[in-house]
Amino acid sequence: MEVATQVFTRDSLKAMSDSTTDGGNLPRVPKIFRVFGGRYIVMEYVQGKTLLELAETKSWEEQLQYIDRIAEAVDILLTIPIPAEAAPGPYGGGIIRHPLFKDSEAPKIFNDVASLQEHINYMSTLPQKSRYTANPPRPESTFDNRLYLVYSDFYPGNFIFDANGSLWIIDFGHASLLPLCFQTYALLRPFPASGQYADAIYDRIKTELPTKNIEAMRRAAGWFGMSVRWLGLSRDEVFQGDYTPTYTFPEVMSVVKSQPDTSRSIFLEKWHSWLTQHKYTCLLLASGALGLSLALRYPARTPTPMFTPVRVFKTGNMARSCFMIYGFFIHD
Repeated sequence: MEVATQVFTRDSLKAMSDSTTDGGNLPRVPKIFRVFGGRYIVMEYVQGKTLLELAETKSWEEQLQYIDRIAEAVDILLTIPIPAEAAPGPYGGGIIRHPLFKDSEAPKIFNDVASLQEHINYMSTLPQKSRYTANPPRPESTFDNRLYLVYSDFYPGNFIFDANGSLWIIDFGHASLLPLCFQTYALLRPFPASGQYADAIYDRIKTELPTKNIEAMRRAAGWFGMSVRWLGLSRDEVFQGDYTPTYTFPEVMSVVKSQPDTSRSIFLEKWHSWLTQHKYTCLLLASGALGLSLALRYPARTPTPMFTPVRVFKTGNMARSCFMIYGFFIHD
């Protein structure tokens, strides 16, 4: 869906350029010529230098003129009209990719802003410990139903300046149609590789970005990062469309589908996740416990020669061997 969002952005900017006499100041988006298998695209080559390349030879003060252009471009992207029937996510539908979520991918497709808000609020109101208070406040988000084109990856390699000084924006993998507060979050809590640039863009952007939902989104992001992807979802809620999530691999989904619906049980979900991710450790722990119990129950009294026609080891020695093998694998 990155392709659809990039094409939508390019067409929208072209329409804006055709309707104004000052179209030269608008950012540009490369044209896409062909898509292979939904994974590879051939797009227009832009001759120029990225901000990342410019940063190698220019001081921070010299880079600010380019950052001003990027901030202006973000303002322009936020003015692009969004179709009334659009849903949160990339243009045409799909999984939201944004720094708020675990591995920057939403756990499901959201068909409207209300369902997105409900899930964010479920995550933000989960219990959390605090060093200052036993029961810290649990703020909830209130999203505006209006959607904006939110560009959320401010890595300096995504912005190209050509010989004429025009700004080209690439990599729309993390661009989605979202409430405006998601733009605020992407600038205040950006990807690590774009931290100082996102901060500078936030200081220069002219659009009035709302901040009332940021604390609730921050709390939700904490739970997204440290929990399983399907926390808060029902058993049958899986990704839709043409995207296959990583957690639908058979060995994982077999565990999920064989269990009762635990969408509101944090303890059970974490327990199932731990068992799935550490099944070999559990096997070794069980064998070690068995070996230890046998060693304590049937201690070896006298050593037995290694090779005898009766048996190789006595029961106690066998139990100790089992326990030693367990320890070897655990520490290997």
